[in-house]
Formats: sequence, C-alpha cells, structure tokens
Amino acid sequence: MSFLRRIWQSLRNPVIYAGRDLEGNKFYEYPASSPDPRRARRAVQYKHPNDMWDYIGGGKRLAVQWYSWLSHTRRDPPTIKELEDDLARQIRIKRNAAMIEARDNDERARMIEEGAVAVGEARQSRMEHILQESARDEMLPPRQADMNHKQGQEEEQPSEMGDENETVRQRPQSESSSSPWIEHTEDTLKPQEWTPRSRSRRE
Repeated sequence: MSFLRRIWQSLRNPVIYAGRDLEGNKFYEYPASSPDPRRARRAVQYKHPNDMWDYIGGGKRLAVQWYSWLSHTRRDPPTIKELEDDLARQIRIKRNAAMIEARDNDERARMIEEGAVAVGEARQSRMEHILQESARDEMLPPRQADMNHKQGQEEEQPSEMGDENETVRQRPQSESSSSPWIEHTEDTLKPQEWTPRSRSRRE
C-alpha cells in the first residue's frame, strides 16, 4: 500500500478492514501518520464480545497467519483460501496421527495377547505333566508309588548315610591293643602271670 493511498484511506476512513478468519472474527488496521507501516495499529474484533476471554485464557487460538499479521511479522493479511488450505492440512495431520496411534495400540495389544497365550500354554503343559505323574502313581500299588517318590528324592538329594557308611568302611577294622583309648573287658584286665625269660650266657 503506497503512502499516498494510506493517507487517502486515513482521511476517508480512519479504520481499514483487513479481513476475517474462519471463526468470524474481523481484523482492522489503523493507519499511521508516519511512512513507517510498522507504526500502524492492528486489532481484532471478535465475533462475540465474550469470546475475548476464551482467546486470552487459551481456550481458543487465532490462526497463525492472522497472529503473524497482528504482530507485524506478516505484511499482508491472509486470504480465506489460505486459511481453508491450512485447516485441511491440520485435519490430515490429526487423522494420520490418530491412525498411527491406533495401529500402535493394536500392535501392542497383539504382542501382549501372544505373550499371555505363550505363558498359558507353558502353564498348561506343566499341569498336564503333573496330572500324568499323579495318574501313574495312582495306578501303581501304594508301596511301589512310595518307592518311586523316594527314589526321585534320592536322585535330587544324595543321602548323607551313604557318605557316613563310606567313612566307616575306610576306617581300619582293627586298632592296636596298646591304644589307651581301647575298651577293655574283664579278661583283659586280669593280671597275667609273670614268666621270666631265660638269658643265654655269653661264652
């Protein structure tokens, strides 16, 4: 917008209508008296007066294109066609994000289900093995079943009696009678007769 046109519009109409957004909010520009267009004041007129508090509180947001225009980051106001194209782009992004999230949730649920099935099959296999062992023991006589049970325990835990018996077998069967720790009987405690030994005379 040229300087002369700006002056002419400021004289004819002090407020310049810039456009509107898809929500029905209208945007205006108050031309500046100086040649610098950044000194022009830009404002928004909300469709409903109470909507201002929704935008201030963050419940609603102005379009990025109009926000850039209000802050003088953008020179020209956006068109309705530009706003509609951007809205369609946002809808596509949200739809694609929802599809990706749903696919991830389905994949996660499938993995959890497969893991639960594997755990259930392993548990069922263990239960069937236990039931088969119990049924086999019930078909055997009680004594034989008890012997099988004890035999399984002996295979897992070696008996300590076997080690003790092995130690006893390795111990000497007879000990010296001169040992002070040997147990004596009445016969061994009786005094024995002394028999002198004959000494051979040396020639």
